[in-house]
Amino acid sequence: MSAIQSGGQAAQYLRVKAVAQTCAVSVTTIWTKVRAGTFPKPFKLGPRTTVWDAADVRAWQDCQRNVIGGVRHD
Repeated sequence: MSAIQSGGQAAQYLRVKAVAQTCAVSVTTIWTKVRAGTFPKPFKLGPRTTVWDAADVRAWQDCQRNVIGGVRHD
């Protein structure tokens, strides 16, 4: 996980392998969900560096927990 200081707050970024591990799915599943529009889109930090905002991944996980638990808060 990387952290970049911005306006006094540290933004944390995850690479695809860390996202897959955090979500307990494969890297292929992450990319499939991104293409399907069911997972947050990553962004580029550089020409060969693609990352997700850790807060976006946590929000997606929270939403999944709510849907699985039968409670959906949109």
